[in-house]
Amino acid sequence: MRTPFAVAAVAMLVIGCSDVAGPEPLALQFRGGVASIGLPPMSVSEEPRGFVRVTGGFFDGACGPIGATAVRRGLTVRLEIGPRSSSGCDLIRLGYEYEATLVGLAPGSYTVKVFHRPGAGALELAITAQVTVR
Repeated sequence: MRTPFAVAAVAMLVIGCSDVAGPEPLALQFRGGVASIGLPPMSVSEEPRGFVRVTGGFFDGACGPIGATAVRRGLTVRLEIGPRSSSGCDLIRLGYEYEATLVGLAPGSYTVKVFHRPGAGALELAITAQVTVR
């Protein structure tokens, strides 16, 4: 009786390892800056050849250039967008727009969560979307 239990425990441990592993950085192409007229709508879309495109915008103090990081943990992709530096932000509020392309995702269905980090503030969930990479 002990052998089947031990085999099941080992199988559960091996199967669960992908969820326990830390986040895996993703390749990312990013373009962002001060919005010229209004903010674009938030969108997440599948593109050919394993790309996922995210567009959007947010309001923030004048903190300088914005940047992004992307990581994958299991079937969840997390994209964080905000100013590269939170020091020296002006009180003037600006609209920032961006386009991010996640590169190199393996085929499959993913949950994409996009977070904005205005200035030195806390992360704010901007959108959650389901995508299928082919």
